Amino acid sequence: MPKHDLLPEARGWLLPGEEKSHQQLKIREYKKIVERIEDLEQTIRSNQDMSRTLKTNPEILGQLAQIRKRVARKVELLDRAKRKRDQINQRIFDILDSDCSDFVKEMKKAQLVLYRGTRNDASVFEAHSREDRRPKDSNAEVTELYDQMMSALGVKALRSNSIFTTTNYGLADNYGRDVFMIFPKNGFDFLGTDVKDLILDKKYQLANQEAIKRFCLAVKEYGQANVPDWEKTALARNINWPDWEHSLRVLELNFQGGNRMNLPEKFRVDIEDFVSPASVKDAFKPNTTDLVSALVSGKEMLIRGEYWALKKRDWHDLVSEHYFDWNLSN
Repeated sequence: MPKHDLLPEARGWLLPGEEKSHQQLKIREYKKIVERIEDLEQTIRSNQDMSRTLKTNPEILGQLAQIRKRVARKVELLDRAKRKRDQINQRIFDILDSDCSDFVKEMKKAQLVLYRGTRNDASVFEAHSREDRRPKDSNAEVTELYDQMMSALGVKALRSNSIFTTTNYGLADNYGRDVFMIFPKNGFDFLGTDVKDLILDKKYQLANQEAIKRFCLAVKEYGQANVPDWEKTALARNINWPDWEHSLRVLELNFQGGNRMNLPEKFRVDIEDFVSPASVKDAFKPNTTDLVSALVSGKEMLIRGEYWALKKRDWHDLVSEHYFDWNLSN
């Protein structure tokens, strides 16, 4: 990893879950300085116009000259600060262009920025995704099963070891106190799916639902042919529902209750019997290779590895100008 002179200390490899803030980069403060420079320059112009009308009063002209001198000094100092800001900006973009060149190339093709809502007071920070992330909104057991299936498909960016990002600003703004623009460093892994904001709360989401339907209909066919008073049973009443998850649950309860309908053992199943890497692939359409389409989709995207994060409200216009030459919309 290259060293940069952004900070006095050399930057090194980050550990999983580690963040390093760069608090001295207060871009909004520099923007205010630029605005003050413009105001002071306007003041100078106003004083010059005024002096032409006050030539007959040397005392007032002398006072104006002193004001102009003080203002000029302030403009000089503030202009130095502006140049320093520009130098810092350029250093940041030099780092992004170097560290994140793979992502930047695809980001420019998509003409979209990657966002993440999080809590951080810094204007800029670098971090590494965690390796032990625990789900907040999703069920832990279902999430673990999801990751197992994705891992079997060769996916490296899992829900347990990645950060959650999206090009949809509104979606990112729902999470965390501030929205940051994310620039993954070279060597990152990503996962995009066809789900906008994935919350895993049922194993049924991972299952081959068509296979469950066929299985339940096979049970129904057997019951109609072999179970006395089949139509009066709870299983018969529920297996006709379009909710095949519920039908499977009623079937499980039959076996847990002693198999009163004397169904064959081949019908004793669990929801996980219908979960496989293939069923997860079919349900979520994982994308780990086409970054541009993942960005354009506006859906949830997992990023695994190191990344730079720039606070949107500080850097939005600068990033727009540097990479797109136009103002980004939310």
